[in-house]
Amino acid sequence: KVAACKGILGGVRAAIANYYAYSATATGGGTLKYPALSDLTKVGVVMTDTLGDNPFDKDATKNNVVAGATKGVVVGGSGGWAYRAATGQFWANTNTAGIAENGF
Repeated sequence: KVAACKGILGGVRAAIANYYAYSATATGGGTLKYPALSDLTKVGVVMTDTLGDNPFDKDATKNNVVAGATKGVVVGGSGGWAYRAATGQFWANTNTAGIAENGF
């Protein structure tokens, strides 16, 4: 589960960084910006496929993404992923005792 969570985080974070770099090009709009939360969850905008499931999530919707304010802080009832569009930070929105995957 740890390896799966870190792998998904790495892939999404890389896609966010690519989006950010592309946004500065003429074809990307010419202004540096991180993707909006709605863009992050649309197939083909930031990611070429759907987001992977958070392996530590215990609710019925494993790959939901919620808006977060502080990296590493679990938002709401927890589950899925959290994203802060102002900074491009993306983290697990769960916190399992002894693992603390929201800090990866």
